[in-house]
Amino acid sequence: MGENSNRPGSSQNCYLPENTILDGRYRILRVLGMGGFGITYEAINEKVNRHVAVKEFWDRDYMERQGTKVAVIDETAGERFRDIKSKFLREARRLGDFTTEQGIVHVLDYFETNNTAYIVMEYVSGITLAQYLQQSGQVAPQEMFRLLFPLMETLDKVHKNGVIHRDISPDNIKLVRTENGETSVKLLDFGSARAYADNKTYTIELKEGYAPLEQYSDSEQGPWTDVYALCAVIYRGITGEKPISATVRAMNGILLMPSQRGITIDARLERILKKGLSLQRESRYQSIEEMLAELKPILEPKKKKRTGKKNIFFLGISCACCVLGASAFFGWNYYKTHQAFFKFHGKETTTLLLSPYDNVGAQDYQKDIKTMKSRLDIAVGEENYILTEKEDGLKLEIPVEFFEEQKEEENNSEDKEQSLEEYINDYITEKVAAAHRKAITVIEPKENGSYDISRETLNDDDIVSVEKRKGKFPIEYYLPAEIGSNPEKAESYVEVKISEKAAKRIKESLQKRLQSGKGENRSYMFLTTDPCYPELMNYTLGTDLNGDWTTYYRPLFSDDDKWKLLWQDFTLSETYQVLNADNMEADWEEQSDMWGAFQHKAEDIKGPFVCAEYISYDTADIVKKRGDGNWLETIYDLKKRLDTLEIPYAFGTFPEGRNKFAVKIAQKDVSRFILEKLRANLSSSDLKLSADDDKGDDFDDWDWQVQFKDSDDIALRYEPESVYEEAYERNQLKEWEESVKDRIVLKVWDYELAAVNFVDVEAGKDLKLNVNLQNDSHIFEKKDIPLLKFIVCVQNQFPSPLSNYYLTNVRYFSKKNEPEKEAQEENKNYEVEMESLKKLKSMLSEINEEAEAEEAITISGHEIEIRLNRNTYGEEYGEQTVMDIEALFKNTDWLKGNISLKIFPGNRTDGENISIYQGWKDDKKEWELFYEYTDSSNAEQQKIEELLKKSSVLQDYVTENSFVYGALWW
Repeated sequence: MGENSNRPGSSQNCYLPENTILDGRYRILRVLGMGGFGITYEAINEKVNRHVAVKEFWDRDYMERQGTKVAVIDETAGERFRDIKSKFLREARRLGDFTTEQGIVHVLDYFETNNTAYIVMEYVSGITLAQYLQQSGQVAPQEMFRLLFPLMETLDKVHKNGVIHRDISPDNIKLVRTENGETSVKLLDFGSARAYADNKTYTIELKEGYAPLEQYSDSEQGPWTDVYALCAVIYRGITGEKPISATVRAMNGILLMPSQRGITIDARLERILKKGLSLQRESRYQSIEEMLAELKPILEPKKKKRTGKKNIFFLGISCACCVLGASAFFGWNYYKTHQAFFKFHGKETTTLLLSPYDNVGAQDYQKDIKTMKSRLDIAVGEENYILTEKEDGLKLEIPVEFFEEQKEEENNSEDKEQSLEEYINDYITEKVAAAHRKAITVIEPKENGSYDISRETLNDDDIVSVEKRKGKFPIEYYLPAEIGSNPEKAESYVEVKISEKAAKRIKESLQKRLQSGKGENRSYMFLTTDPCYPELMNYTLGTDLNGDWTTYYRPLFSDDDKWKLLWQDFTLSETYQVLNADNMEADWEEQSDMWGAFQHKAEDIKGPFVCAEYISYDTADIVKKRGDGNWLETIYDLKKRLDTLEIPYAFGTFPEGRNKFAVKIAQKDVSRFILEKLRANLSSSDLKLSADDDKGDDFDDWDWQVQFKDSDDIALRYEPESVYEEAYERNQLKEWEESVKDRIVLKVWDYELAAVNFVDVEAGKDLKLNVNLQNDSHIFEKKDIPLLKFIVCVQNQFPSPLSNYYLTNVRYFSKKNEPEKEAQEENKNYEVEMESLKKLKSMLSEINEEAEAEEAITISGHEIEIRLNRNTYGEEYGEQTVMDIEALFKNTDWLKGNISLKIFPGNRTDGENISIYQGWKDDKKEWELFYEYTDSSNAEQQKIEELLKKSSVLQDYVTENSFVYGALWW
């Protein structure tokens, strides 16, 4: 840097210092450039060792750097700052839709920190088009158009998504080498683009010759703005000179076309170029799509073997470009196979499975799919859903906000009591998945509170016409208040006419049920769809009871076209089941650049196998805000851990995207311990050495690390080395030797994994682990090594984004892919059990032979579930339950570490339980007891509460808040 680089106001003062860490992963290497709306840095994602480009939102006119943070100089500009920053991030989400498209730089991540915002993009090596043109001078017209053709196709899609670039020039286009060795271009610097749909303009530094006239004024900008800039780039490539500035041209300046400069060019291409460079935007192509429509027939951009001068041109570019490293492509195939959730621009989505019953034939199924698509177009909107055929049904993805808005609009008392999940299920069942076999139903209330119900089928062939009418409901119609809105409040209605033959049949059948004689007729009528589910699909319907019953009326309370769903589509063969995403199979990953060393396709994992599902602690919306970089690291850490175990596995995602994933492994290769600990964080404090002695001494003041000298030699190494020697000199080990029985134990969390015989301990040397505590204490063999490698991998990845996930479901399958209740072939080498659980099981066997204990799936910590068998106690189980718990807590040596207990006196499904975990009591972290009961009038539950309060053994665990009515039902 020059000697004035640090003067106040210099651009260097704006830059983040080298080696700054952003979002805990991106380390700044150098500044790549600075524009009107941002600073671009080269950085490295240290988690996955990948080079990236990071664009920082920055406006030097009213922002300044205070350390690494950004401050707004003018407080009056604060609102504008927040508005533009929001658009900056919204644009990143939009551009994330195009990670599979060629021609533009891909967005990897986006986040907020330092009081500003950042977009992380792929780092593109190579030279700019400006550098190439400076070296080569000119390019043949057709080759210039052909070179930018893929860029145009992608830019057209970007425009349709509401984003324009507004700064296209040869400086922002790079020539790169693709994976198959060809040369292509990428458009850079979308960080300064603005969403033209907002009809707002922002000042940017205009590049003379490439900016159209409207960018120098307040005129509206749009795709036509980028059309001008693209054509200006093409003009520069063909002629060797950039176009005259648009402002100069506006003052009678003449722009000579290539043919006027003596350059041979196809007249059709020149017409396209001339139109694209029109000063007045109305005379220009209004979209890239318009220009491509004329360009495609000329270029015929099919993949052909390039010969002659074409090879020379591309070879020249290839030689000039830097070759991309493997890291430049890292993860892209992965993105290509996980794009569904990008369609809705970061919005939270809900996913349902529309599952047919077994009696639906193949032809009916295909017809049903078309029918449901037509229904979805009306009920949800053509662009507001994704419907995908799966092996077990149709996967349907829709933004959650759509249903929130629908529920709010309906806003009736029934919906207020209904959960959003229930509303979504009912909405899709009613509007999309119901067979819609129509029936006219008459309901007549009786004096005793019962009802007479009569129903007559209405076939599609019976219907003559269906029309929407404006105005008040045309007939008098009784409807009980508890049923819904009175038809008289409707301002429009549907008029349905049926054939006279059908009307006569229905009237004769149903009129028998109507009240006869004097007095008011209190019967009412419904249009019922799917007669086998009448409680789900009932719509208010009326007819003139004294007429011929050929005309029916249904009130409408909204102006949308959803009424057509009942009348203007075909009937489904059957009503489809609507299941939520938890019932769905994962989308298993195919081959990608993030393919693990031991990763396989799902179909290659043969049964018996296990599917383990993991879900984030946080909502899908929060997970998405963390960005794609965090998601990539999550999967990277997961596969790294699985690879250390040297077992085949498959990886899959769910429609929730980054919020949930699954692994599939053969049962013989894995255990419940491994499945649970895949997502764990392991700090050095969680790895302990404990003397196997009567005192229970721990070597807590030593910083131990598991080391691998080679594949067969595993040892514990301490840092710094002097600690061990000094301790030995102080005769510390000699003191321990007197109390140690025979070995020092390696413990991780509450699991004893391995040990070293004390006689083998030598001063100043590593502790070589030679005893396997999980396999009958046999000497460590080569097959035992992966487990410790797994522990080391978990420790080295601390902290890991995987810790934001927890094991939510474990499903076992047989060789025939049929569900099983439990594992049949777990890997004995990986069946690690908590020390507390081992001791607890031993105690339980003496207290209650029928009792069972196991480690449970929990969001955090380690929970042990104990199920006491109430059948052994009889109906009066309260006293014996408390006696058993007291027996467990007379000696609490086993109750150590970060664990909790949940004791069920009967079955888990009964809800009643006693929980014991470490809470805060009198400002100290101590064990607390909570009794959750289901029935305050139950004599045995009252007895348990009374005895727990009186227990001298449990008095230290019971507080005034220990008793909770209303247990959670499982």
